[in-house]
Amino acid sequence: MGGCDQPFILTDCSLEETANLLSPVVRKEQPEPLDVDMFGILTDDSPLRYIGFDQQGCHSSLVYQTPNGSRYWCPDVSSHFKPVVGKIYLTWDEVYKMYETYGEMSGFQIRVAGYKKWKGEITHRVLVCNKAGKPRGKMIDSVHPASMSGARSSCFKVTGCKALIRLGAIKGITNNVLYEFSENHNHELVSSENMDLTRKGKHLNFDDLHFVHAMSLNRVGATVAHRLQTSLKGGHHNMRGTRNSYKNISRDIRMFIGDRDVQLVLKKLEDRAKNLHNFSFEIHHFEGVLQAIFWADYVSKLSYQLFGDVIAFDATYSTNK
Repeated sequence: MGGCDQPFILTDCSLEETANLLSPVVRKEQPEPLDVDMFGILTDDSPLRYIGFDQQGCHSSLVYQTPNGSRYWCPDVSSHFKPVVGKIYLTWDEVYKMYETYGEMSGFQIRVAGYKKWKGEITHRVLVCNKAGKPRGKMIDSVHPASMSGARSSCFKVTGCKALIRLGAIKGITNNVLYEFSENHNHELVSSENMDLTRKGKHLNFDDLHFVHAMSLNRVGATVAHRLQTSLKGGHHNMRGTRNSYKNISRDIRMFIGDRDVQLVLKKLEDRAKNLHNFSFEIHHFEGVLQAIFWADYVSKLSYQLFGDVIAFDATYSTNK
C-alpha cells in the first residue's frame, strides 16, 4: 500500500500456492473495483479501492479499502448461492437456510437481528452477520476492586459488521421478498478449516452425543473420544465440536444420572424380568445401601439343572470401582 498501485496478496498459503493463485487461468490479475451502488460503502464520497485477495482455506474474499484505511472483505462465492434482491421466498425457513448456507460457504455465521410487526403480523425481518452490533465497553473503577470482576470473558467479539439481508412480507400471503442485501464485512472471514470453532460448529448433533455416551460406557474419557472421532473423520475440520464440547456433554450425562445409577440398574432388571422368558433377580440392601444383586436368565437356570454347579466371581475386581 502506501501509494503503490500494485495489489498485494493477503494469504497464509505457501509460495507455490500463491503462484497458482495469481495464474491468469484461475483469476484475473486485478479485478475491477466493485460497484458502489452494489455495496453502498463510501467514505468521504470516495469509492472502495481493490487492494488484494484473501484466501482462508477453501474460503476466499476480495479485499477493498477506503481512503481512511478501513478494510472490507467481500466473499468470493458463486452467484448461484448469493442472495438476490427482489427474489421471493415461500417460507421463512427457506430464507434462513439460504443465508446460512451462503454464510458457511463464505466464512461467517448468521443470526436473527429483529423483526417488525403490524397488527400482530410480522412485516419485516432482518438476518445479520453474527459480528454485528456495537462492542460493549466496561467501566472499571480502580478505587473499588469489585468493579474489576465482571462478566465471563469470551473470545467472541462483535465488530459492528453491516453485512445483512432484509426481507418484507407480502401482504395476504406467507411469502417474503428480499429487498436489501449488504455483502461486505468489516472483519476477516473464518477459514474453512476453523469452521468447527464457530458457535454453530461447536454444537454436537445426536450422533456425536451417542458417540460420547458409547465411549463412556466403555470407560473411554471425553478427551480420548474426541481424538478418536477426529481420526475417524479425517481431521477436526470435518467434525463438529471441540474437546471442551465433548467434556461438557460427558459432564451433562454424569449430572443427569447423578445418584440414580442404582435406580437405572434396577429399572433395567425389571424390564428384563417383564420381557424375557424365565428371567428373575434378587437384590440385597442394608439401610438403603445396595449390597448385592443376583440375577439369572433362562440359559443360566437350564445350565444349573444340567450341571448343578454355580461359579461366582467379582466383576469389579481390580477396576477401582
